[in-house]
Amino acid sequence: MAAVRHFFYVTAPLAKALAVMFEILFPEEYQTYQKAFAAGCWYTEDPGPWLGRVIVYKLDVSLHHDKKDGGPTATFPMGEYDGGFMEFPQLHARYQ
Repeated sequence: MAAVRHFFYVTAPLAKALAVMFEILFPEEYQTYQKAFAAGCWYTEDPGPWLGRVIVYKLDVSLHHDKKDGGPTATFPMGEYDGGFMEFPQLHARYQ
């Protein structure tokens, strides 16, 4: 699990910056997430407030929607690739 701890450690500045934006833009949802995070956090290196993070590497995925989530999702398409897009149905937008 050293790799997981290292991932949380090196991504902590980004997670903290996103948490500040989350708290400012969605204060009620942030408090809900923070309570869940405090109850379910496994690693001290993880600053939260999200209980889960996912890295999708070299995988085409379908549209995904969590029906019970009450807050925002941060997504970062990165790397060198040809084709593909990221779709935001609620905004009627596509990022290529």
